[in-house]
Amino acid sequence: MRKKLMLCLVALMAMPFWIGAQEVSPVDFMKFNPYQVNANAALRGPYYGYIGFAIGNLNVTQRNSGIYYDNLFRFDSQGRPSVIDLKQFAATLKPDNYLSANLSEEILGIGIQLKRGYLNVGYRVRMQNEGYFTDDLFRLLASGNAAYLGESNAANIEVRASMLAYQELAVGYQIDINSQWSLGARAKLLMGAASLNTDSFRVKVVTDETTYALRVTEDIAMQVNSPMPFSIGDEGFQFDNARFDFTDLFGNPGFGIDLAADYRINDQFSVVAAVNDLGFIRWKKNGVALDGHLNDAGQFYDEGSFLYDGLSVDELQLLVSDEAYRERFMDTLVDYFRISSSPMEPYSTMLHTQMLLRGCYTLDENNRFFAQAQGYCSGTGFRPALTLAYNGSFFDMLDVCASYTMMRNSYANFGLGLGFKLGIVQLYATTNNIIGVFNPMNTKNFNAQVGLVFNIPYNFKDSGTAPHY
Repeated sequence: MRKKLMLCLVALMAMPFWIGAQEVSPVDFMKFNPYQVNANAALRGPYYGYIGFAIGNLNVTQRNSGIYYDNLFRFDSQGRPSVIDLKQFAATLKPDNYLSANLSEEILGIGIQLKRGYLNVGYRVRMQNEGYFTDDLFRLLASGNAAYLGESNAANIEVRASMLAYQELAVGYQIDINSQWSLGARAKLLMGAASLNTDSFRVKVVTDETTYALRVTEDIAMQVNSPMPFSIGDEGFQFDNARFDFTDLFGNPGFGIDLAADYRINDQFSVVAAVNDLGFIRWKKNGVALDGHLNDAGQFYDEGSFLYDGLSVDELQLLVSDEAYRERFMDTLVDYFRISSSPMEPYSTMLHTQMLLRGCYTLDENNRFFAQAQGYCSGTGFRPALTLAYNGSFFDMLDVCASYTMMRNSYANFGLGLGFKLGIVQLYATTNNIIGVFNPMNTKNFNAQVGLVFNIPYNFKDSGTAPHY
């Protein structure tokens, strides 16, 4: 049981560093940046065209409910972590905790103005990871079962995870219907690489108030898809290298779509509504179902529970003095909590969908103000956010954005974005939490987006229309 809890702990704590959906970023509001279209498919690019590759658009995000690096360790006199302090860490947790880590790296992006409308094509590698856990996961490890006496004070551990890694080939098209309405859509062909989804991961620990007998029940069911085939059996976790096939990386097809509508009320005011990453991936290759339930392995099994009420004196003596008995005893304990794996039939997972409603006030050609309400859906819940932003463009070369984003349990998110146009070359770097740049391991929300993109200005070719942005 302790190994299972520690495995769950390590997986959750490691998730922000896997760097794994589109989040609020100052790029979404920057006049000169062609990657605004990733949030608003109804927006025509600000140039006749653009090309980005390899380092054109790297977007990394991590969010959590208040899980801080400094709370997990004690530090020595030189500021280096020396001891893991689970009691200190557990005391800082909320009853319900979440964390996420997302990555989007565009390998190739192209946009071009057509005779009617704007076309963009992009190939990206993406990861979307969301996790949730109750504080009892760490409190039980830190304080032991003595802190949970009685049925009404049981340790109820629940973990949920929704993790996706996939490739995305997207084709988008924007069109101005008239002087007020613009519509946009981006169709996405997806190729799933890996996924993990928990149908259930619940463990309940009850300690009798009188006898201190320990009763444990569990219900674990997960769906896992890996590029490398694996199994869990009597010999533990094993990869099956012989069954690896490179084509499996392209054997899990999916489809997604972004939709947006932009309505210009007048020269000063406009409204945008958009839905991004609405879609699914169908997992056909290397799907494995993991299942964990209490097994009847001997004396500690009691009506679907593991019941430990102590050992006799003879049993304790044998555990100390007889190595063969000790090994058999430990193997038997493992049998109670064994996780089994079995091949899965094809199944589907939904993408982590984002919805937004944005209002824009254009003061003049160079100054704009925004208010945006956004919702982010994943397998672990719904995450709302509200953003206020200012964008200023100066000297036809400098693009500046300042933003403030309010999220649930995270209210100090002051963002900054800077972009520089140097001829056809544009460099940009943004974050939605400038404070977090200096201490990313101890912040609830942090996004960074950087890139280098080549622009094709309108004066290279007369398009016959003026861009709207």
